[in-house]
Amino acid sequence: MVPPESVSGSVVCGRALARNAPDSSELSVSRAVLAVSVTVFAFLIALTTITNYDIWFHLAMGREILARGFPATDPFTYTQPASPPDLMSWLSDSFFFTVWRLGGLTGLSLLKAAFSVALVVVLWRTSRVDECRGRHAPFVAAAVIVIALFALKFRFFMRPHLFELLLLPWAVHLLHRDRWSRPMLVRLFLLQVLWTNLHGSFLVGLGLPVLFFAVDAGRGLFTRSRITAHDLRGFAVTWVAVLAATLVNPRGLEVFAAPAQLARWGSEMASLGEYQPLTWASLSGFAIQYTWGFSLLVVLGASALAVLAVRRIGPGWHDTVLFLVFLALPILGGVRFMAESVVISTPILIRWWVRAVPLSLGPRIAVWANAALAIALVPLWWILVFRNPVYEVGLGEKEGKFPSAAVGFIEAERPRGNIFNSIGFGGYLMWNLPGTRVFIDGRVPVYPREFYRRYIDAHNDEPTWEAVQAEYAPQVAVLEYLTDLIGKERMPVLEAGDEWVLVFWDRVSKVYVKRGESNARLVSEQGLRWALPAYYAVDHLGPALADPVAAAAAVAEYGRVLAWAPANSEA
Repeated sequence: MVPPESVSGSVVCGRALARNAPDSSELSVSRAVLAVSVTVFAFLIALTTITNYDIWFHLAMGREILARGFPATDPFTYTQPASPPDLMSWLSDSFFFTVWRLGGLTGLSLLKAAFSVALVVVLWRTSRVDECRGRHAPFVAAAVIVIALFALKFRFFMRPHLFELLLLPWAVHLLHRDRWSRPMLVRLFLLQVLWTNLHGSFLVGLGLPVLFFAVDAGRGLFTRSRITAHDLRGFAVTWVAVLAATLVNPRGLEVFAAPAQLARWGSEMASLGEYQPLTWASLSGFAIQYTWGFSLLVVLGASALAVLAVRRIGPGWHDTVLFLVFLALPILGGVRFMAESVVISTPILIRWWVRAVPLSLGPRIAVWANAALAIALVPLWWILVFRNPVYEVGLGEKEGKFPSAAVGFIEAERPRGNIFNSIGFGGYLMWNLPGTRVFIDGRVPVYPREFYRRYIDAHNDEPTWEAVQAEYAPQVAVLEYLTDLIGKERMPVLEAGDEWVLVFWDRVSKVYVKRGESNARLVSEQGLRWALPAYYAVDHLGPALADPVAAAAAVAEYGRVLAWAPANSEA
């Protein structure tokens, strides 16, 4: 039988450290202070405003499920009326909506911070630091976890994948500690049931037992360890149990349809922000403000392997393979998988560095080291989080991020007809305008790849836009404006003609309506001719400067725009 890697102090810390004398009360207190400091730091680093578009369609689906049960077809889009609903995260959606109903958006912001604290606890426990008596172990663990929090920060959105970040390292921990045992089987089964209903990454749970068994088999080629019939039977029973747990969901076998739809999108996924490929440019250029924590963890991992090799200490077969496999995920699959790589590598790096640097610290030095790190977390948070313009510390919805003013305008003016919308706005519209069906939103499993490609092409290709109008008859368009930094959502084909009229715009969004009987009043009363969003260009105002009547009309229009959105600096 191939035994699981030992979790004894001799493996985690080194035999010499396991014989250290009992700690002093001062050292115990310093460890407790460090633990509290890291916990508070984790809470504060995630206590930022809601900025992610996806939370809105998760809330909308949670509202739908708790009000009417599981829908047979998608209830939110008029372009895919027969599409199966996206129920990959139905339990998360219901939970988020319940939290919103109890505490509003403030409650969701606090929940995000609570997830961060829970993640610290999971990473600490799965690193097995408590089993090590080396005085430097808590310091190493705290330092690596703090770096991990920075690495996760730009992926720490209020979304179901937060559950995955908790479940993934715990599943690995169960396989590490009690591989193929009955307690592991029961716990892994229950964990997989939760995972399947919380997030679409449950497929990783199916793959983990296979990965561990493959490592055991591979290790047998280089050592005297061999796979036995007991190991094979234990693996088979575990995998069947995990598969059975996966089928405990509202859709049965159809639960695999959504991940298959994601795979069918292929290269189109790269056009969505979180699935952009991980390149050297993204790690060293503008994106370094988001990815430096991940890069530092990779450097720490490579350095630990080098030190362990020099000291002739084995890093552990499973730890090494897990580190490399989950490092390959963001490289092959895009920045979306950085978070998974971080939560897997963090406990591994803690174990590696505790063993790579077996310092026999005296109690006094250990006390000062723990205290220094605890104190350093205050300026770290102040400089890198609170004073960082990339993030906004606070509660609720981030101001100027979502089309709240446009939604208020639509509620007040009630334009009639189908809405054509930017993909990022779809969830916000379906949540804030109940009963309104959208053209598209960020739920990839609901929309075929070809439909998304057609949506993109309609922005710049006039024949495609005309075909979209002929098939779906949109009468209203709600588009991103300055929040769309690369201009992907700008529609020259809509702006250039006279068929569509701008009736609202601020820094976040633009609202157009199509000429015709449906919205004739709105075009007449709110239509803009001079006060147009032009990305700070003013060439279109030339004629108004030579005509006093036109100039007065332009001034009046800009006054109306500023009344809608006083913070509109362009107007």
